[in-house]
Amino acid sequence: MRENMLFMWLSNKNIADYNTIARFRSQKLQIAFKDIFTQVILLLVEEGHL
Repeated sequence: MRENMLFMWLSNKNIADYNTIARFRSQKLQIAFKDIFTQVILLLVEEGHL
């Protein structure tokens, strides 16, 4: 967010620190990651890779 102009514009030049990103990942994305992981596993089984 400090080097990429697109991210700077999207964030209105607000910079998130490591703790903010880690908290967002653990609280907001935990369920989504589980769902995505399940979907990937099912796709791999369907394609015969597992």
